[in-house]
Order: sequence, then C-alpha cells, then structure tokens
Amino acid sequence: ELIDRAATPALWCALTRQPDFDTRKGLPAKADRQIRVGNKKLGAKDKIGFFCTSSAALNIRGGYATIGETIHHIRVYQLPDKDGTDIYMMRVFATDLLRHRSSDLFNVELPPHSISFRQAPKFLRQAILEGNANYLGWLVVGDELEIDMTGFPTDKIAAFLQLFPNLNRWRITGFEDGGRINLRPTFLTGAYLDSSAPELLLDFLKQKAWRINLAQLWYRGAVRGHVLEVTDFQRGMLQL
Repeated sequence: ELIDRAATPALWCALTRQPDFDTRKGLPAKADRQIRVGNKKLGAKDKIGFFCTSSAALNIRGGYATIGETIHHIRVYQLPDKDGTDIYMMRVFATDLLRHRSSDLFNVELPPHSISFRQAPKFLRQAILEGNANYLGWLVVGDELEIDMTGFPTDKIAAFLQLFPNLNRWRITGFEDGGRINLRPTFLTGAYLDSSAPELLLDFLKQKAWRINLAQLWYRGAVRGHVLEVTDFQRGMLQL
C-alpha cells in the first residue's frame, strides 16, 4: 500500500521493478538497495516521497492535492471467482486522460503506474494485467439508472421505499470509494428540507444519499433477471 502512494509515477515504476518486489508483500528493506528515478540514482539512505494519504493525490510543489472530485468516469469489470463471477469498478481520474484527449477516453489503456490503476482494488489490477477482466462498460456522474428495487427488502433503503413504493429511477451523484457509488432518486429533491425533517428523508435526499457497493447493487438486483440499465443509451454504453 505504501508503494502505491508513491509521489510520482517514475518512483512507483522504480520500486515495483525491483527484482525482489512482491505484489502482496511489497519491497523488503535492503541496506544496499539502489533505484533510478528519472536521471537520479538513489540509495537506501536517500529520501523519497510518498503521499501521507491513501486517497488519490497529485504531487504539487513538494506537497500534494487530493483529486477525489476529479473522477471522469468509472469502468465496470466482471471477474471470475470461485463462485462464478464478481463485479469490480475502477475510478478513472481526469489527470490520467489528459494525454489522451484526442482519443476515446472510455477505452484508452491505463498503465499500471497511473493513479486510476493504483487506486483500483488489487484483485482487479492483477486480473487486468493477466487478461482475466471483462470490461463491461462505463458510468459517469449524472447517469440515470432504472433499478429493480425488489432485491432490497432490508436496511434503510427498505424503510425509504415504504414511503415511495414505486421508486425505481436513481441518478448517480458520485463514487464513494473504489467499490461504492452514490445514488439519489431522480424525481425527488431535498432542496426544501430543513433540519426538522425526518432523518430518513435527510439521509437519502440531502445528505449521504444511497451509498451502495456496485457489486451488491448488481447481484441483489439480479433476483428478477434485471439489475440496472443506463436509460440514456446514446451517451452511456453500459447495459447490464
């Protein structure tokens, strides 16, 4: 995890290309270790930079700036596992797409040293490198999803659905982390709610939204054979 927080892609490459680097255990301490970062040769006593946060960040003038609000899209992958298949997502940050602005941004290859790749779950990263990840498509903030809600009979969402039983259209408002997405009802708003409103309404319409793991959304919604679909097929390419 520390190596994935390397302050520059060049440093990440230098560390991960060491012969004794292990994708699970990392890089063991070695008094005579030498690496080359750009044109500089560094030894075990030289200082190298790591971000002090596990959040996505960029190196800026000796410090850093987090870039969690600069997600361009997420990519959805299907991976084989012992029980069949599982769903993973990769958040793609705008900084990794700058050099590809004349290309199809939703399909450009992201190198292992990119921030987007380093922020993805390790199992997904390994599967992509081994050619075992099936890229299903992409989603962006603002996409509207039609979801079969019968697969969510418990938790807070079930109580919310008792108030609005026919609710099935949700809009993506953000990507919580490397596995979760945030959703709000398309046809409801919390704009006129104040602090005296019921907590349940505040949670879903004004504060936290519906925060759910994408894989959970996929499989719990698949009970009736329909998980979700992007309603704007002209813009989106993900049909699940």
